[in-house]
Amino acid sequence: MIRNYQHLDFAPVTHCNTRCLSCSHVSPFTKPWFASPESMAIDLDAIKPFLHYDYLAIVGGEPLLSPNIPEFIQLAMASGARGAHQRGGRA
Repeated sequence: MIRNYQHLDFAPVTHCNTRCLSCSHVSPFTKPWFASPESMAIDLDAIKPFLHYDYLAIVGGEPLLSPNIPEFIQLAMASGARGAHQRGGRA
């Protein structure tokens, strides 16, 4: 059975370079970590038989700290998502 969700979150980074008052993450205090486009592709392929989503949200930390944002957006669109968006984004 395939579950349907409105959106799926993907975090290409866990760290952040700002300290927003409304942030509920520990991102400003974590060591830098970057996901690779290859790891995103593997994850999206792994969930495909079980999960359908309309939008893929690129989140973090601060997602714009990743040097691979264009590749992540391309992978999100190629996955069948109707849209990809980045939330946060104050790099």
